[in-house]
Amino acid sequence: MLPAFSKIVYAHEAIEQLGFARLYSFPTIKSCSLVCKAWLPRCRYHLYRIVRIGPRRVNGIEKERMPYFLRKFDSAFCHTFKQPQIKCCVQGLTLESHVRDVSYAPSRLAPTPTLHELPKGRAVIRPSTSSIDLPFQPLTFIRAHWKFIESLVEEHDGMSDFKFFERILDRTQTLDHLVVEGYWQFHMRRDILRTIAVHAPGLKTLCLSEFRWFPSFSHLVLEDIFDEWMVAFVSLNIPPLKLDRLCLQKFSSKGTNLIQMVVLPSPCLDLRALRYLAMPAKDLCTAFIGGRFADLGKELIHLTITDLNTSNFRLRSDTFPKLRELQIFVKEESPLLHFIQDLTKHWFPTSTSLDLHINFEEKGGNKDSTLQEPGQLDNILTDMLEELSASVVDLALCILIRKMSRLYENTKNAFGFYCSMDFIQAAGTSQMQRDFMRKAFPQSFATGCLHWRERRSLEWWFE
Repeated sequence: MLPAFSKIVYAHEAIEQLGFARLYSFPTIKSCSLVCKAWLPRCRYHLYRIVRIGPRRVNGIEKERMPYFLRKFDSAFCHTFKQPQIKCCVQGLTLESHVRDVSYAPSRLAPTPTLHELPKGRAVIRPSTSSIDLPFQPLTFIRAHWKFIESLVEEHDGMSDFKFFERILDRTQTLDHLVVEGYWQFHMRRDILRTIAVHAPGLKTLCLSEFRWFPSFSHLVLEDIFDEWMVAFVSLNIPPLKLDRLCLQKFSSKGTNLIQMVVLPSPCLDLRALRYLAMPAKDLCTAFIGGRFADLGKELIHLTITDLNTSNFRLRSDTFPKLRELQIFVKEESPLLHFIQDLTKHWFPTSTSLDLHINFEEKGGNKDSTLQEPGQLDNILTDMLEELSASVVDLALCILIRKMSRLYENTKNAFGFYCSMDFIQAAGTSQMQRDFMRKAFPQSFATGCLHWRERRSLEWWFE
């Protein structure tokens, strides 16, 4: 039998695997925390590692009783996260805008209500500003949806959403990962990049999603605005953010091109040492036209193409001399075919190898594979293969793999090529995965270099 100390070590390792798993079960870790006191600290670390604050729809409560339950919920929440043993576990804060459903379970000690006393409605409980003002100074991660910030400001202290956002950033002393989503009012009086640079000077990872400039101006007016922003930032005499990772996705295509005119040329951001970059192919192509942002790819080791939405995307060894991992999200066959053919002709490795990950996304949105029957899932895969004209793509892949294998054999570096379907979970058997890979890409699979990979979405940028 194992000694007690060894059992605790093995238990802690199992908890760590559950906690950091991509699809870990919150109820499972909660159950583990009830096993014994020795397990409780590690379980708490994972249970409270990311705190999600946002509106909750509580089922079974009449709207007339909502104020009482709002006070009860808010006081319990604040009391919990003021406890030292819990406060020290919190590393991330997520400010959600969508409403989550929770059920109301009355205390077992309370007397059983009569039929006419049973609550029949449901109410949405929104957090108060006191929920955000908890002692979260050691945070390293914040993910904020702007709609949530606006709702807090409107319903509580009347402070502007921008000032409230600054207050959140000021309360964190160790922030290095920031995600901002749904910022639809990027206009002349709202330089959010300057706000981030001033109030989060130690930031290393910045993810911006669903941004739009409003209202739209002519180029001459925009140039005046950007000049004003630059002067205002330089006058502060603070260094720009020296980012390690930058993710730009779902920017509005209407009006001002925020990526080319605002984000990349911003004096608030220093992108020369950028090692991880995620953005659409069309925007990346535009960024390198005329050598405007020639240094953008010099230090990159990981490039994510969030949408291969153009056939003009070219990957050049001299533009990305240190690139080791390329991740591409594909919805259409034509851009992928052009990209693979161009890569075969023009990519020549220098001192590093290149792992290529292709995520095939279903047109019209992803489907949850957990809701699909095996036969239905097979039909989805078959339809997708027919749309992709797999034989044409497979031949191009096969030629690329053979060329890469020869090149990396000469440079004594490893070569990896991976495929995944963005709506397929890794829960399927390994035999099923191999069978599908062999059916989808018979020539490439025969080379021995093509591997199935677990679905890897963009969520890892937001964790």
